Amino acid sequence: LLMKKIKNLFDPEAILSPGVILNSDPNVHLKNLKRLPIAHPLIDKCTECGFCEPVCPSRNLSLTPRQRIALYREIQRRKAENELPEDLEPLEDAFSYLGVDTCAATGLCEDRCPVGINTGDLVKTLREEQNRYAHKPVALIARHFEGATFMVRGGLIAANASHRALGTAGMISASSSLRKASGDRIPLWSPATPRAGNPKTLNRYRSKVAGEEIIYWPSCASRNFAPPHGSSKPTLTSVALRLLEKAGYQVTVMSNNGLCCGQPFFSKGHPLTGAEKQRELEDELKALSRDGEVLVVGDTSPCAMQMNLSSIDVLDPVKFAIDHLMSRLIVAPVPGSIALHITCSTRKMGL
Repeated sequence: LLMKKIKNLFDPEAILSPGVILNSDPNVHLKNLKRLPIAHPLIDKCTECGFCEPVCPSRNLSLTPRQRIALYREIQRRKAENELPEDLEPLEDAFSYLGVDTCAATGLCEDRCPVGINTGDLVKTLREEQNRYAHKPVALIARHFEGATFMVRGGLIAANASHRALGTAGMISASSSLRKASGDRIPLWSPATPRAGNPKTLNRYRSKVAGEEIIYWPSCASRNFAPPHGSSKPTLTSVALRLLEKAGYQVTVMSNNGLCCGQPFFSKGHPLTGAEKQRELEDELKALSRDGEVLVVGDTSPCAMQMNLSSIDVLDPVKFAIDHLMSRLIVAPVPGSIALHITCSTRKMGL
C-alpha cells in the first residue's frame, strides 16, 4: 500500500511503466505474454534473453542473434497465418540482408546461450536453401580450386597495376564507378587490398634445418594473398617458415594450391562441397604426416579449427606458439604497441 502511495505521488496519471511492478490484477502473469511461434528446430528453444548479443561480430552492423531469431520468427508467423505475399515481401527482403548476408556464422553466440543455440547454424541452413541453384557451379569451382585461385590472383595483379597507373585517388574513383555500373557485384578497392601472393615459392621450398620434423600447412589465404602495395611487411608464409627454421624444425610444406579446408563453402551454405574439400585436405595431411605421426601446424585459426572437426589434428598457430615454439626461441621484446585481433575461432577453442 505504501509503494502504491509513493508511485501515485510521482506518477499520478500512471504513465511510467503502468502495471509492471505494481499491478492489482492477480492474473496478470497469464496475460500479455510475448508470442514465441514455432519457426525452426534450431532456434525454437530461444527465449530471446539477449545473452548472445555482446559477442556477435555484426551487432553494430545489422542484427544481433536475438534480433535475427525474432525477425525470422515473425516472418514464419506471418507465413503460417497466410499473410499476403506483397505484405510479407518487404520483411523477407530486409531479413535477406540484415539476417542472412551479414551474419559471420562464427557461432560465438552458442558459447553465451543458456540453451546452446548457434544462430550461425540457422543462417548457414538458410543460405543452403537460398543458394540451392548455385550448388553445381560452386562444386565446379571447388573441383578446380587451383584455377579459381589463379583467377583471383590475376584480379589482384590487375588491380595493383591499375593502382600504379591511376594513383590512389584515381583508383578509388574508378573502383566506385565500376561497382555502381555492375550493380554492386564488383567489390570496392581500397588501399588495404592485398597484392597477389606467389604460391610457387612454397613449391620450391626446401628445409635448411635437419631437426624435428613438422608439416606446415599454409591456408589458401596466406598462399594467395600478400601485403598491400607499399607495405614493407613480409608475407605470412615467409614469417612462418622463418620462425619454424629458427626453432630448429625440419619443415615440409603442404603446398598444393588446389586444397582448402572447406570453410568458405560451409559458411556460404554449401556443406557437401565443403565436406568434400575437407576430406581432400585431410587425406593429403594424413599422408604427409604419416597418419599423425608428425606434427601439423596451420597459420590461420579458423582453418585449423575447421580441420580439427575431421580426424586429423592440426595445431592452431596460437596454441602451437605457446606449447611448442616459445620454448625453442629466445624472444627479445620490442618496444611499442600493437593491436591484437582475437579471431572468433580462437575464442571458440578457448585459446
